[in-house]
Amino acid sequence: MSFVRVRQWLVRGGVVAGLVLALAGCGGGSSSGVTGEAETRAAAVTLTEQAVMAEGARLNAAELQRAANGEDTASVSRSTTGRTPKVAAAAADTRVAVFRFFNTATGTHFYTASVEERDRIIATLPVLQYEGPAFYASSAANTALSPVYRFYNRTAGVHFYTISEDEKNSIIANLPQYTYEGPAYFASKVAGENMLKPLFRFYILSKGVHFFTASSAEADSIKANLPDYKYEGIAYYVLIGPAENAPGKIYKGLAAPTTQAAAITQTTNEGAAGYTYVTDYFFSNVSQQGAIYFSDQASPRTYQTKILSTAVTNAGSKVSALNVQGNLGYGYQGDVFFSGNGLQASARHVKPTPGSGNMSYAAVEAPTTQAAYLTLLNQQGALGFRYLGPVIYSTTTSLLFEKSSQRPGPFTYRMVASATTASAFETQANTQGAEGYAFKGPIMVGGTSYDLYAKDGSKYAVFSYKTAVLNSADSMATVVAALNVEGAKGYYWFGPMNFGASATTYSIYYKGNYVCPPLGGCSTPDGL
Repeated sequence: MSFVRVRQWLVRGGVVAGLVLALAGCGGGSSSGVTGEAETRAAAVTLTEQAVMAEGARLNAAELQRAANGEDTASVSRSTTGRTPKVAAAAADTRVAVFRFFNTATGTHFYTASVEERDRIIATLPVLQYEGPAFYASSAANTALSPVYRFYNRTAGVHFYTISEDEKNSIIANLPQYTYEGPAYFASKVAGENMLKPLFRFYILSKGVHFFTASSAEADSIKANLPDYKYEGIAYYVLIGPAENAPGKIYKGLAAPTTQAAAITQTTNEGAAGYTYVTDYFFSNVSQQGAIYFSDQASPRTYQTKILSTAVTNAGSKVSALNVQGNLGYGYQGDVFFSGNGLQASARHVKPTPGSGNMSYAAVEAPTTQAAYLTLLNQQGALGFRYLGPVIYSTTTSLLFEKSSQRPGPFTYRMVASATTASAFETQANTQGAEGYAFKGPIMVGGTSYDLYAKDGSKYAVFSYKTAVLNSADSMATVVAALNVEGAKGYYWFGPMNFGASATTYSIYYKGNYVCPPLGGCSTPDGL
């Protein structure tokens, strides 16, 4: 939402409108300067203050780097990996919201972690508009967290925060207009995968004040569009909020049904319990073939599933059959074959509650060159159709597309040379993911293998990827346990994949800042 509002600011061209949309800013703790925050100030930013603040940003970055290197003895305790802090479980118990206010007079923000101060401002200072929680911190110290120090800038009438001891001491020594107010709350100097996320720091040159945001999307937009905001790096790492730290993505494995009736019963029961089918997984022992199901506890929903025998003979009749179900709100989740049905396919359709709107389908004969293939994908994507995959009847291969009434796109696509190792894939996928492109899967065009990436132009998104060895000889329980370890960290399972000539199978995991329920032939919950 904030990214869209940033773009609205660019169209409207108003400074105040642009600043309203910040997700996180200066604030926390109780304030001796809230009255000053409510006054209109014309801050005269001296060269001395600019120099001290520039040096402060350097000191803060250096201190975070020392902590990351394990050289800061006063910093957090570290895990055996040497990369992530052991954020004590107590941090979740002492987690508090840092609330945001927007100053309509000065176009700046005030933040506080004090409920009492929040309520007092709401009651007595109408110039400060309450905008709700911005991010989360800890109200108490523990071995994993450090104090964040608060200053009141009497000249500008705003507050400033730093986790750096060196920067704190520099400001006290060189900027007498900054009143030191002590620790405001507690955060981390070191990144952590499970409970922490970065707080990004900007210096607004024209105002002589700082701006902070915990939104990577907003930080990227500001870097691209607001030259007056000088990016100074990560300020520190704040706690993930309760919704973000929800039970997460939960997987379960069940024996794969062998008949259509059994499959209908299984998917119906699991859908009512909030689980949707992802994929079958074939273990080294055929008797271990299993069906894997998924539930997102951060966005709970139930699912209705239909499995229908479809005697279609070409792409046109396939699209007609899919459109019948799509008009009822059922998305196509791929074909399945049962021993009792011979060679006749059954189509699996799923409808989540809350729903995803009505679906419509189209199929176009597949081009034979990479350039023509990519052109076709982007032409359909511009019309709001997302690519599901190929369908083959007789000797003709067609590309199948789906359009949702509630997800207009446009969708854009990229093809890159296929990664031949897991490490190369991670580098490639994370590069694409940082630009909002999600991995859709490998494709073969004209005898050459490519990796396909898709982007939803209606949403600002970033995706991150990692891989882990998946042993096909493991039991279903072992595989599902591994999926749930990563699911608890917010990662979705894309599925199993091999790279190059290697016989090793890997699980691909990814997470993004938005997701949709798992629909379509692939198992990606982002729905791209």
